[in-house]
Amino acid sequence: MKKFLTPKRVKAIKAWATGVAAVAVFSGVQLATDLAPQYAAVIAALVAPALRWADKNDDAFGLGSKK
Repeated sequence: MKKFLTPKRVKAIKAWATGVAAVAVFSGVQLATDLAPQYAAVIAALVAPALRWADKNDDAFGLGSKK
């Protein structure tokens, strides 16, 4: 199992999970409120980068980045 979870694949899984979380926010906002789909899509588009930024372990973009 250790050979399967290379650092590159772990990053890909995290990126996928961030996308899934953004879709969940999109669906939740759209179903919980009576927003038009385009407004919920804008919210989801803002949530995905915000989730990635909030990840302290993301060395390329997140709070833990060196830049």
